[in-house]
Amino acid sequence: MLPSGSSVRCIGRWSEQDRAADKLRHWGDCSRDDAVREAAAAGLSLTSIQEITGLGKTTIMRILNDRLRRGARS
Repeated sequence: MLPSGSSVRCIGRWSEQDRAADKLRHWGDCSRDDAVREAAAAGLSLTSIQEITGLGKTTIMRILNDRLRRGARS
């Protein structure tokens, strides 16, 4: 139990997933596709990305697969 008048502050670091999710919420500041790729690379699930962005799962998959196709050409 804490002494009377004291408080507890939570000071933590954002995880990579938290940062990626925040970037998705504010993707107007960058490329939408890049934000989706970064979120997936950080480990956010397809469902989480969909809920945050409102994009369809097929659109998200197209974005992620497009990166793979471009990477294969390089």
